[in-house]
Amino acid sequence: MTLEILVSREARIDIAEAIAGFNDLLPVLSARFEVELERVYANIVVYPEMYPVVYKNFRRALLRKFP
Repeated sequence: MTLEILVSREARIDIAEAIAGFNDLLPVLSARFEVELERVYANIVVYPEMYPVVYKNFRRALLRKFP
């Protein structure tokens, strides 16, 4: 079974703002943020149970390096 990662519109906006903000501070930070985000997405697909259910069958994953 292949899992689908759904990112809410609000979260996509937050992610875009974070990338822009990190890019303004130091461009390498935005690149690191995107790499960390992709790492978490990959973990969600492989190990979904390690993330808590927050509503019905929706889980939440936080980025360790970029709280």
